Amino acid sequence: MSFTVDESTDRILDLQHGPVRVRLDGPSKSPPLLLIHGSPCSLEWFDQLTSLLCDTYRIVRIDLRGHGATGGRERLGRMDQVAMVTEVLDHLGITEISAVAHSFGTDIPIDLATAGRANAVVLIDQAPDFRCATYPPGLITLSRPSLIAIAQRAPAFAIQQGSKQGFAPGFRFDSVPGFAEIVVRDFRAFTPSIGRFALVDRARELAADPLDARIQRLDVPVLAIHGRRDQMYACAPSIARYSAAGARTAIIENAGHSPHVEAPEAVAVALRDFLD
Repeated sequence: MSFTVDESTDRILDLQHGPVRVRLDGPSKSPPLLLIHGSPCSLEWFDQLTSLLCDTYRIVRIDLRGHGATGGRERLGRMDQVAMVTEVLDHLGITEISAVAHSFGTDIPIDLATAGRANAVVLIDQAPDFRCATYPPGLITLSRPSLIAIAQRAPAFAIQQGSKQGFAPGFRFDSVPGFAEIVVRDFRAFTPSIGRFALVDRARELAADPLDARIQRLDVPVLAIHGRRDQMYACAPSIARYSAAGARTAIIENAGHSPHVEAPEAVAVALRDFLD
C-alpha cells in the first residue's frame, strides 16, 4: 500500500527486507528526489540540503540497512541495499526518480538507473575506484568488525576526532546545530560488518568495474559533485575521470568529503541547475 505526504512524514516501514526508516519531505505532487547517505551515516546528514530543496521536490530519504534507525546485521551488500531501496520506491508508488547519493551509497543510483528506475544520477564525493583514495594510514583496520565494535564504545570526543577525515580540514561540527551528536550517534549505531563491505568488498567491486565505466553505460544524465578539499578521495583525478566518461561535474570550493553538510547551499545550487 502506498502513501503520500503533503509536508513531511517519518516512519518505519515493515517491508520484505525488514524494517526500513523512510522520511518524506515536500509536496506529494512535486518531482521525487531520492537522497542516499554514505557510511557510517544516516538520512539526517541531508537535513540541511532537504530544507533547501523541499519547496520544489518531494524528498525521499532512507536509512540504509546496517545504518541509523533501519539497522540490521544481514543483507548489507550492494545488491541487497539496491533491492531494499527499490522495495521502498515500490511501496511509495514511485516508478522513476532522480537519485542523489554520497560516498558509500553511490552505487545505488547507478544501479537504479541501470534498472530504469532513476532518470538522473548524482554522485557526491565518491571516486570512480580506490586508485583515487587518499585514506589515512590505519583506516583499513576499520574493515575488521571487532575493531569497529571497540571504537564504537569510545567517548564522544574521540569518535568526533576520528570522523574529521570526512570533512575539510578545520570544519567544525558545531557549525551545524546538532550535527556533532548525529556523528556520534550514527557511528555507534551502524553495524560493524559494514566496514568490510565499504573498505574491502567495495574496493574489489570498483577495481573490477569502476563507477566511471558504469556511468558510460547509462542513458541518463549524470552529475558528479566533489569537494575541493576532500581528504578521502582526491578531487582533481576523480572529477577528470567522470568528465571523460561524459558526466557533468561540479567542484564545491572549501568543502571536503561531505559538501552536503559543509556547504549545502552550494550543493543545492548545483543540483537545481542540473535537475532543472
